[in-house]
Amino acid sequence: MSQTESTTSPETQASPWWQRIPLTLQIFIALVVAVSVGIALGAGNPNPSNATLINNLAIPAELVLKALRALATPLILVAVLLALVLQACYYLTRVKFGSWVHPLKFLAGGSDAFLTAFSTSSSAAAMPVTFEVLQTKVGLRESSAALGALVGANFNNDGTALYEAMSALYISQLIGQHLSLGQQLIVILTSIFASVGAANIPNAGLVTMTLAFTSVGLPTQYIALLVTVDWFLDRCRTAINVMGDMTVSALLDGKKPRSVDEA
Repeated sequence: MSQTESTTSPETQASPWWQRIPLTLQIFIALVVAVSVGIALGAGNPNPSNATLINNLAIPAELVLKALRALATPLILVAVLLALVLQACYYLTRVKFGSWVHPLKFLAGGSDAFLTAFSTSSSAAAMPVTFEVLQTKVGLRESSAALGALVGANFNNDGTALYEAMSALYISQLIGQHLSLGQQLIVILTSIFASVGAANIPNAGLVTMTLAFTSVGLPTQYIALLVTVDWFLDRCRTAINVMGDMTVSALLDGKKPRSVDEA
């Protein structure tokens, strides 16, 4: 065997010990070190002899905070998208255990409605397509499809309610205004009521969001920070709204398909 073949490749060599520490343990160690340094420097009542060191440490800390604030708007985009994905998973779970429709058939049959909702940002514009695909592609009864697609399009706006509540909590954290548990509950309830009254037009959530903000005393001028990402989130939450309408129709259709009644 040659010398080159006997040598261990870089991929198989053991990594340094600090790279083998789990990420959760690294975070814990960093928190312990940070708390220890804070206690050593006075923990809110610093010794005057440490004033120069504290001021020097405050400069990079302030720069990090400014960088995090600059990334705040993209982070709310990721957070809302993740929440909408979880909401979609919840809908599919309800369809799986609450109706006869298979979740994959539900997604495939409703793809036209989802794409229409995403492209138009309007549940009302997608309403005819939703009503049609529920009967022709998913195979639901007309009565179930009508109640879920036609009535639900005006009242069932779960994606909008989720977005407005998350936006209020995001702005409160951004400006440092602490919301108690009761105030957070008020934000949730107000967002639900505001979403019901939202018009079926693009970006209507930005208008009704003011109700959620004023209910807990948040400044409404900060809603402008969401304009840069709202155009995309509006399309995503509209698709989730339509999925919610279709889920209601599937649940109303029961455990037996339409073919059983016709037999």
